[in-house]
Amino acid sequence: MTISNWEWIGRLIVLVMWLYSLRTFIEIFISFPFSDKLTVTPGFTNIRMYADLAVVIIPLSWLALVNNSGIINRASLWLVNVFWMWILVLTEARSGILSLSIAVSWVAFRYSSIGRQVFGIFLSILFVSVVFYILLPVMSVDGWSRDVTSSSGRILLWELSWQYFQDSFPFGIGGMMFAADGRLDVASPHNIFFVLLAEWGGVFILGLVLMVSLIVMNLLNSQNKQEGISYNIRVPVVFGGDRRFG
Repeated sequence: MTISNWEWIGRLIVLVMWLYSLRTFIEIFISFPFSDKLTVTPGFTNIRMYADLAVVIIPLSWLALVNNSGIINRASLWLVNVFWMWILVLTEARSGILSLSIAVSWVAFRYSSIGRQVFGIFLSILFVSVVFYILLPVMSVDGWSRDVTSSSGRILLWELSWQYFQDSFPFGIGGMMFAADGRLDVASPHNIFFVLLAEWGGVFILGLVLMVSLIVMNLLNSQNKQEGISYNIRVPVVFGGDRRFG
C-alpha cells in the first residue's frame, strides 16, 4: 500500500469517529440528566463492544497524519480522540484504557523520540478526558456505580479458569466451553489470556507465546529506516495492534 492509501484509511476512520461522536452527543443532549451507559454508546447493546472497537480505532485514526500533519488535521484528530477516550472513562472501560496504555508504552519504548511524543499526546488525551468526566457529570443518574478498584469477582473466575486448565491439560476444555454449564455468572473469565488458558490449553498457549516472542524479537531487531515503512504508518499500526496483548 502507498502512503496515500494509509492516509485515506486514517481519514475514513476519523470521519466515522466524528459522525459517531455527533450521534453520541445528540443522544446525551436529549437524555440528560437521565443519560446512562447505553446512551453514551448508541448502537451497541453491550458497552464492552464499544471498548473493543475504540482501542483499535483510536490508534489507527492517527494514520490520518501520515502525509498531512497540518494544525487543523492534528486538532481535529486530537479532539475526536479525546471524545472517544471520554466515553471509555464514562463507561468504566478499565481494560480498554489499560490496553491502550500498555500499547502506547511499548510504542514509547520501541520508537525512541517519536514514540515518546506519541506517549505524551496519549497522556494529554487521557488527562483531558478525565477532566471532562469530572466537570461534565452527564451520567449523574448512572455514573460509576461500582468500585472500579475491586476485582468485580474476576479473581474467582480466574481461579476457575486455572482449575479448568489443570483438569484438562494440555488441550483445554474446548472453544466456548467455559459457559457449557449454563451459569451466566461464570460464563466467561472476562480475560482473553484466561479464556485461552482454560479453553485451548497448554499446547495452544505455548504456540502463542512462541509466536509473540518471534514477532517481538523481529521488531526489536529490525532497522526501521531501512524497511521502507514510514514511522507515521508504523506507529499507529503497532499501537493499534499491540493493544490486544494488553
